[in-house]
Amino acid sequence: MIVPIRPPLSGISAQRYLALARTLGRTSLEDEPQRRRLLRDEVHWCRTQPGLDQARRLTYAAVAHLLVDLHRMGWEIREAGYGIELVAQPVRLHGLTPDEVQAQKAQTRAMFRPAVAAQLGDPAVRQFVRRMEHPDARSGKQPVTLLIADGTELHARLRALQPSPESVSEADSIPVRPYLQLVRADATDPWSGHGLREIWRYFRYTWSIPQTTTPGRQLLYLVRDAAHPCHAVMGLIGLNNSALQMGALRERDLGWSREALIESLHNAAAAGDGERLRSEYAWMEARIADALADVATEGLLTDEEQTAPTPAVIARLRHAARDFDQSRDATLRRIKQPRVADVIENPSSPLIPPSLTRCSTWSPSPPPTRSCSRRAAISWRESGRHCWRNCSRPG
Repeated sequence: MIVPIRPPLSGISAQRYLALARTLGRTSLEDEPQRRRLLRDEVHWCRTQPGLDQARRLTYAAVAHLLVDLHRMGWEIREAGYGIELVAQPVRLHGLTPDEVQAQKAQTRAMFRPAVAAQLGDPAVRQFVRRMEHPDARSGKQPVTLLIADGTELHARLRALQPSPESVSEADSIPVRPYLQLVRADATDPWSGHGLREIWRYFRYTWSIPQTTTPGRQLLYLVRDAAHPCHAVMGLIGLNNSALQMGALRERDLGWSREALIESLHNAAAAGDGERLRSEYAWMEARIADALADVATEGLLTDEEQTAPTPAVIARLRHAARDFDQSRDATLRRIKQPRVADVIENPSSPLIPPSLTRCSTWSPSPPPTRSCSRRAAISWRESGRHCWRNCSRPG
């Protein structure tokens, strides 16, 4: 993949940026000290250049950091005409030697290292990690590091591969016994005393890939080692809801769309593949049956109508579906409306309508009547000694 890059620079800044790109293009991907020196020089230059104002200095520093980070992540930087372009190397997923696998892992870790470092530099994250590693003695909890396998202990287990005569069963002699533990909101780890959600979050923050917020429901698992005295954490698994509408191309490739099914049936028919046609048709019938089984038909249609639906029945169901969509949208809009308590607690929130402004005078309780010089309707909402006025214009 080739991506042209056009930073918002001009004049001496653009010339300097092009020189930086040329130098990075000649720099080895493994030469991190050279990248650091280049970035330090560029930041010093933009800070001390007298012809640049503050905005242009910040812009140059930002795009210089970005270009260096992209080079660190493995993008090739090439000069193209009067500009530059970024070239991503194709990713090999098969046929890698063990050394190449380790090299790609190291490259991936290096790619995300700045983001992980920035995440761990957040004061709230650092406080959370400190609390997990050094819990208050009065809490009765143990350091979460008890759940990290010690290298010496693990090495001894791996060396003792042969079952010992004293083993109760063959499973007891296996040096590593991984299992999945579902992370529940109310579950607590018996060895450390920490909640499973906190443990999952701790290891996610300290992993080689930064933590990101994922919308939708999740199923979180800890991969643990039953052969470890405290069932050490070996890995993390997170299953998220798949988004149904992330693009027609993706849904088509996965076979989720009607067009993809029709194309598959046409291809099978053109090839004279009767077995594939029967398989596709059976798959379609099974999916339709599964979808119908999830529908509560009480009040929608009778058993006879479901068995042999007429055009009138289908039209009635479509009309009911549209009514349901409108009702759902209206309900969601009502839910999204700010509550009065939220508005009063945070009057600067963007959720507050522009016409809802704090009155210039307030009292513990509103008087029975009050006039407004702006010919505005008065609506009082009390919270302690604040009052609000729904004026026809802000201010």
